[in-house]
Amino acid sequence: MVKIKEAIVVEGRYDKNTLSQIVDAPIFDAVEPEKLAKLVPVVAAYTAVMICGDIYDKSVPSAEAVIS
Repeated sequence: MVKIKEAIVVEGRYDKNTLSQIVDAPIFDAVEPEKLAKLVPVVAAYTAVMICGDIYDKSVPSAEAVIS
């Protein structure tokens, strides 16, 4: 298992489950785009954040849209 100090935000619970089998890190799932937009700034106040998602899903905001 790979230890990562940054938080990881994924799209859903299945992604979270799969990733939690590979890495030792705080992993958050954000199914709704509104939840993602609220979650990332809060987590980013404490640690760096990696966002893992489907880049082809237009309902999920881009990282630039969430951070700005």
